[in-house]
Amino acid sequence: MSDAGAEEAALRALNRMGSRKGAAKPAATLRLSSNTDNTGAARKRRFVRDGDVPVEHHQLARTSTRPVAASTGADEARLNKALENERRARSDAERQIHDLEVAQRSLTTRLGHAEVLMAELKQTLAVRDQELADRTAELARERATVQQAAEEIRALRKQIRKSSARSESAGIHDDMPTDENGQQPIKWWKD
Repeated sequence: MSDAGAEEAALRALNRMGSRKGAAKPAATLRLSSNTDNTGAARKRRFVRDGDVPVEHHQLARTSTRPVAASTGADEARLNKALENERRARSDAERQIHDLEVAQRSLTTRLGHAEVLMAELKQTLAVRDQELADRTAELARERATVQQAAEEIRALRKQIRKSSARSESAGIHDDMPTDENGQQPIKWWKD
């Protein structure tokens, strides 16, 4: 405030207080005083009596509202911008939360499907392992059968060799039956 504004404010305050009763009031002071009515005539002051509460209604002069309004407007614009930024940040955060919830549900679903697939594959693997074990046991039995048959064949061959060796050395060919012409049967294989 300027010095003239400070003086005016002080004069108005003194007029309200009633301290300048006997002094002549300048015209500017009378106009600014709240003790005047619409016609410009001075109103009579009422002083407090015992038990009374003084009530004064003041109309404040708004001479400096423009600078305050300008700074308030700038502050308001700054605050509105900050509020808009906060709203935008909040909506971005809510969107991210929604996206993360959707991704979590998707991953949970995929995990469930993977667990079901894993259980099915484990069951299939167990069935195949059982089939493989059965086939291995069957193959072992077949090998044992083949080996036993091979041993029997070897034993028969040995027995045939022994008997043919004995028959040649013992002259079994002489005891063989002859046909009507007196010929013996021909042996077509070799031992």
